[in-house]
Amino acid sequence: MAGGERARTLGITHIIASDLGRTRRTAEIIAEACGCGVVTDPRLRELDMGVLEKRHIDSLSEEEEGWRRQLVNGTPDGRIPQGESMQELSERMRAALSSCLELPPGSRPLLVSHGMALGCLVSTILGLPAYAERRLRLRNCSISRVDYQQSPWLASGWVVETAGDVSHLDAPAMDELQRYDESEVRYVAAQLNWRGLVPVIIFRIEAFNIQALAAGEVEHRHTGAVYRQDKLLQPGA
Repeated sequence: MAGGERARTLGITHIIASDLGRTRRTAEIIAEACGCGVVTDPRLRELDMGVLEKRHIDSLSEEEEGWRRQLVNGTPDGRIPQGESMQELSERMRAALSSCLELPPGSRPLLVSHGMALGCLVSTILGLPAYAERRLRLRNCSISRVDYQQSPWLASGWVVETAGDVSHLDAPAMDELQRYDESEVRYVAAQLNWRGLVPVIIFRIEAFNIQALAAGEVEHRHTGAVYRQDKLLQPGA
């Protein structure tokens, strides 16, 4: 499993995961490779989709689709009724990230989270407002890296070293497979004993430096999982 093996070579000492189902499973797979335990943190959950949770995109009314689009088209304080704004998502993700600075020197923590949550985190580290148009694609199981540093040639604090690397994968991620038509997806799923993959962030702390990678993996051994990614937010996902 590419994500777990990549994490193992980094000497991970802590795994901190969203408490939702797919991320817990991702964290367990990586923990098995790394030989360390898993702690959950609800601040790492995916964006709260409010009244549209568990709804299929194709089932949305024009008004509901308008609510959803506010999350990606740069609408300040855009939100789905009873859900979170991107600013609220950013604040809790940044708080979870900042908690890594409290770990003992030499710790190498790994944070396991979700696509929109991680994309929001990386984008705001780059200096974009949380509500900015969503133009950063982090593929499932992609690897990103952020550093906490005091370089004279960079703004102090968090910087993005790499984002969205998938060079370690030996099969397409689930969101890449979705570009195929239904028959092609079923074929690929059957041929590859296909896996759905979840983003993760890995942090390495040495003295005042923190490095981060995003990776992740969770198995789905039935082609029905293909359609789960069309949902806004799966129950326990």
